[in-house]
Amino acid sequence: MPTDTASMKYNYDKHKYVLDVAAFATLTGHDFVALEGSLTKATDKMYQISRTIYNFIYKHTHYRDSMEYWLATESSLRPAIQEALEEQARYEAQMSPEYLKLQNGVNFLNGMQIPLERIRGEIVIAPDAYQILLSSKLLYAGQRYRIEMHDYTTDNY
Repeated sequence: MPTDTASMKYNYDKHKYVLDVAAFATLTGHDFVALEGSLTKATDKMYQISRTIYNFIYKHTHYRDSMEYWLATESSLRPAIQEALEEQARYEAQMSPEYLKLQNGVNFLNGMQIPLERIRGEIVIAPDAYQILLSSKLLYAGQRYRIEMHDYTTDNY
């Protein structure tokens, strides 16, 4: 069963843990309400950060549904998830990588195309968040973590 903390709440509609805007501002001094201009936009930004981390994890597994269930219910993973979300939020507040991932790869000075890999790479995820996920074994792509199929309605996650 997903469990909320003071800093992170589980969103049952999106099936992701999302950082609490006010708790993150208190913890780090990064005020997303001020950065984004409203509480609604700040809350959405925290969801986008969660989506970025979760999608990064999902691209490293063959069993997305099982991983989704595992992330929601395994209490030992909550500290790593929260820490990765916090690192990503710090990164977003300081670096604005969403602008880099939207770049089209054209050098307007000479009209030449720049390979998108050179611009973007893995720029959308914070280097420290990557290390947290890697060391917690959330980026393992083998069958070791395969779990039986689950359903949102019957398993309540």
